[in-house]
Amino acid sequence: MSPRTVTGEPTLLKPFVRYVRSFGVTAAIGMAPFLGKVKVPGFTALLEVVPFQLRDVLIPLSAFLMGLIAVALEFYAGEEIAPGRVRSLFGGGLAALVLGLVLFTALSSSFVERQQFGSQNVGVLVTDARLPAPGCACPPEINDKACIKRLSLKEEALDSCWGGPAFQRRKLSLQLTYLFLTGGFASLIALLLIQQQGRRRRESADAKPAPARPGRGTKERVGKGRGASRPGARRGARGARGTGGAGGKRAPAVDDPRDRR
Repeated sequence: MSPRTVTGEPTLLKPFVRYVRSFGVTAAIGMAPFLGKVKVPGFTALLEVVPFQLRDVLIPLSAFLMGLIAVALEFYAGEEIAPGRVRSLFGGGLAALVLGLVLFTALSSSFVERQQFGSQNVGVLVTDARLPAPGCACPPEINDKACIKRLSLKEEALDSCWGGPAFQRRKLSLQLTYLFLTGGFASLIALLLIQQQGRRRRESADAKPAPARPGRGTKERVGKGRGASRPGARRGARGARGTGGAGGKRAPAVDDPRDRR
């Protein structure tokens, strides 16, 4: 049967829109300070290390990645996952995240040239060799920092000096390592929440009282009650044998094995 209402509107449309809005928009807005979209006094986001040419692309990509991790968290929080499995995933993810941080630091040191513009220290993605003139406006005798200072932060002018396939490969490597770091950190937080959820579920299951079982005293009382009814039943049977029969004659005695005891 199709999940539709009487009016023909899909019954899952409203919760679907609400879930997409929650995981796709609300999660990204809540993580805007962590992603570097919103400036927070006293906090410097990892995005500040990334060259300014990549930030406009990395912010929406990382926000979408946070939404994906939030969906996975909501799904697996309702599943029964063994604590050992969660611990192994957390340990492996933590080790991979440390290696990713080392790789990201090495790539940033090799590929990014930092330059002071006013009060901001801006990173610019460069390659090992500049393109020759007349494409590049900088003469070959000046170094990269002086060339960046001359070109300012105009991406078209910078691309004319450091464009090409090598530039694109460096850009891709920095983007992937950045997304790996931000997504890996959020995944570790999700595993932590799953572990806490599983611990609370197990504690609540252990706190439930066990079903009551009949004790030894109950069985003894039941046995005594049954034994007490036997003498009365025996006497009633004897009285029936004494007065029974036609014409008041005594009925022939029946040898009851219980009377021999």
